[in-house]
Amino acid sequence: TDATDICADTFGLTAREVEVLGLIAEGKSNQQIADELFISIRTVINHVTNILNKTTASNRTEAAMLAARHGLV
Repeated sequence: TDATDICADTFGLTAREVEVLGLIAEGKSNQQIADELFISIRTVINHVTNILNKTTASNRTEAAMLAARHGLV
């Protein structure tokens, strides 16, 4: 079991949401994430919203700290 599985199991994140969370933790903007993953910025925003809802983080910084705590970055 790696950190991705733990985070997905703990918070119910999809693999893509875990991927987006890792990029948030690297300090990337929504546009940078969209470009890197070849998805629309609207899709990134949806993923970020889902991440914040599922983890109960109040913002991107808190979500990034959570990612670090769970070894995703």
